[in-house]
Amino acid sequence: MAIAVVRVGYEYVNCPQVIWEVRTVELSGHDMDISEIGGWNLDIHHRYNFHEGILHKGDGTNVHLKNKPKMMHTIMGDGMQRPLYCAYCNGPALDQRLLAPVTLASGADGSIYVGDFNLIRRISPEGLVTTIVELETSQVAYRYHLAMSMAGNRLYISDPERHQILRVMNVTGSTDTRKNVEVVVGSGLKCLPGDKSACGDGKPAKDARLAYPKGIAITLSGEMYIADGTNVRFVDIDGIIHTLIGDHYHKMHWKPFPCAGTIPVQKYNPRWPTELAINPLDNSLHILDDHIAFSSTGELFIAKSYSQLIVSK
Repeated sequence: MAIAVVRVGYEYVNCPQVIWEVRTVELSGHDMDISEIGGWNLDIHHRYNFHEGILHKGDGTNVHLKNKPKMMHTIMGDGMQRPLYCAYCNGPALDQRLLAPVTLASGADGSIYVGDFNLIRRISPEGLVTTIVELETSQVAYRYHLAMSMAGNRLYISDPERHQILRVMNVTGSTDTRKNVEVVVGSGLKCLPGDKSACGDGKPAKDARLAYPKGIAITLSGEMYIADGTNVRFVDIDGIIHTLIGDHYHKMHWKPFPCAGTIPVQKYNPRWPTELAINPLDNSLHILDDHIAFSSTGELFIAKSYSQLIVSK
C-alpha cells in the first residue's frame, strides 16, 4: 500500500492566484495469496487482508480484527497524584504517578514525552519512565506545549511565561535535569500588541520577542511554526523569524471568519491560535484558532508566497 498525493489547481478570471486543492489517497498493491493446499500454510506464515480487516493465520484460523472491541490501557499512573518534588519519579511506568499532565509528544523510536506540570518525563519503548527536564514552578503557571522534531529527534517546549521556545539538549535524560534545556527562540522580552516593529521579524530568532508562545509544529526540514499570541510565526532553516499570519494586533481587533472559500492571508488576523500540526504528506499547516480550525497548503509557505489560505471548517 502506498499514499498518493493529488493536487488540482483552479484558475479563475480576474484572480492572479491558482487555488490548489490537495487530497491524499491510498493505493493498494497486489495481495499475496495464501497457500491453496486446503487453505493451510506454515503455521508461522500469516497474511493480513487490510481491505476486510482479517488476519489469515498459517494454521488455517482467521482473526477478524475489525470486529474486535477497541481497548483502552493505562500505561502510566494509578489515579493518585505524585508530590510536587519527588525523589522516586523514575522507573516502570505503571508504578509511577502523575501530578498534572498537560501535554504529550511522541518520538520516532516510540518514546512518549509527558509534560507533567513541572517535570518533562520520557516513557521509553520498554515502559520505563525517566525525568529529563525539571521546570521551575513559575514556568508552569500557564500551560506549555511540547513538540518533537522527527528529523533530528529534538524535543521543544514553549514557555509562555518567559516568552521563549526551549529545546531539550538530551532527550534520554541528564544528570542535571534543571539545566537540560537551551533557548532557541525568544530573548525573554515580550512582544506587545501594536508594536510589530519591535518583535524581531527578519532577525535571528534568539533575539526576537514573543508575545505568548503556545503550540509548536516542526517540518521534516527543520522549519518551526509557533502559535504566538494572536499570530502564527515562522522560523526558517537559517534561524530567522517571520510573522506568517497576523499583524500583532490585540485579539479585540479580530473579525469573524468567512464561512467558505479563501481570503488573502494579509487580511486574516487570528483570534487566539493554540495548536499547530504539519501534515507530512503534503507539508500543509493546520491551525486551531480559538473555535475555528483551518489549513494552508505547504507550497505557499515554502515558496514564501503567503497570499492565500485554504479554509475548511
